[in-house]
Amino acid sequence: MKKLSSAWLILRHDFYKLIYKNFSLFNPNSAGRHKSLGIFTYKSIIFSFPLILKIIETFSKVEVIKLDSFSRKNKKSNNLKKLFNKYGSDKSKDHDYHLIYCNLFKNPNSVKRVLEIGMGTNNENFPSNMGIKGTPGASLRALRDFFKKAKIFGADIDKNILFEENRIKTFHVDQSDSNSIQNLYKKVGNKLDLIIDDGLHSLFTNLNTILNSLPKLNKKGWLIIEDIGPEKIDIWKVIHFIMKKEYNCNLIKTKNNVLIFAIQKIK
Repeated sequence: MKKLSSAWLILRHDFYKLIYKNFSLFNPNSAGRHKSLGIFTYKSIIFSFPLILKIIETFSKVEVIKLDSFSRKNKKSNNLKKLFNKYGSDKSKDHDYHLIYCNLFKNPNSVKRVLEIGMGTNNENFPSNMGIKGTPGASLRALRDFFKKAKIFGADIDKNILFEENRIKTFHVDQSDSNSIQNLYKKVGNKLDLIIDDGLHSLFTNLNTILNSLPKLNKKGWLIIEDIGPEKIDIWKVIHFIMKKEYNCNLIKTKNNVLIFAIQKIK
């Protein structure tokens, strides 16, 4: 037990040192022992975004929209729901995202070009996989059938699930690498009506995707960040506040308090 306690003290010391040395954005600009500096660095990581949001909300509240006030069920939304379920996508079954897409595009035939990043790999060695029973490309096929005049593009980190079908082409992309996203757009092109980020579901990959994708949107086009965990709401409220002057931004609470961040290009 004594050896275990000693090992834990060493490990804890190394943890604080690791935190202090590797998170320079958050560490204190002061002298001190690694333990005390590491503790303040750790607290800065945890509390900075909530405190930034408190400062922001003294000037302007960031509204979170409930799904039932953002969209209503109708014939078109029921059709899209059936298509998602038909092909094995979880977008309707688990999240009710069909309500959002039908509200954003009231005339589906006006949509000409769609890209979804994240095709739902069933390889469990990849992050953000759908499990071995997942159906890669399910939502791409549903979107193709719903947007009947659109070219549908898909992209994923797993090269083994790429395919090509009627009005669907897919490509490799690594959202953690800006160059990879830029290379994707060299193949897909621009003037996209809808870009969906249903990929790695990490904050920095979401931000990478936003920065590289906004210039590729058509005017009035939408970029959708799916599956944001409710515990990340403060960060996305800050992002909403930063972007809202230049873009039509909507932070939408869906089923099980999961969030969607919807950005429309208005200029």
